[in-house]
Amino acid sequence: LPALTEQTALGLFDTALHTSRPVVITTQIDTTTLRETTTPPLLHALAPPKPTLTPEPAHPSLDALSQEDRARVVLDIVRSHVARALGHGSGADIEPDRAFRELGFDSLAATELRNQLNTATGLRLPATLVFDCPTSEAVADHILAELAPAESQVDVQEEEQVRVALQAIPLHRLREAGLLESLLELAGVGAADEIAGDGSIDALDADELIGMVMGGDDFDGGSGV
Repeated sequence: LPALTEQTALGLFDTALHTSRPVVITTQIDTTTLRETTTPPLLHALAPPKPTLTPEPAHPSLDALSQEDRARVVLDIVRSHVARALGHGSGADIEPDRAFRELGFDSLAATELRNQLNTATGLRLPATLVFDCPTSEAVADHILAELAPAESQVDVQEEEQVRVALQAIPLHRLREAGLLESLLELAGVGAADEIAGDGSIDALDADELIGMVMGGDDFDGGSGV
């Protein structure tokens, strides 16, 4: 029950004098705070309890999605958490381009949304997220931009692991296992006999093979790397 200013109190007192109700209480009620507690039945008309949220469908792994589908899924996740922070039943109730201030966001809802999205995405989003990105769409774009560098780093790490693995395998072992031609063909550099020509493939060392397979160097017939 927030304190009343003098002007507000006098206005309410004047209103109370002219009402026909037998009993009048003049006060302000913080309905946002009231909804965060267990609301007594007597106060349900003032602050209805938050509706039971419809369980959100499980989302597929972002790695398996196209860029367009990834953007859609991230936006759906953001909208569902915006709905949760505001007490709506479903993310479908949230317009992607509508400003958070128009939806009734306060500092408590902003903090709750940021914490929920931190948990959902594994990111450390800024405390000013709702102010920097004032719509669900803007928040989704920010999250996608944050996820992209992390995924690029994973690609770099995986490529380095492949390089290390190839370097550890003697070429004769790859030939004996019948994998050498397959590696070269997968790399798009042609069959081994076409590259080797006069047998120069036998002169390749591990570094030269890695350069051909990973696309890091050019190979020119029998001239080496």
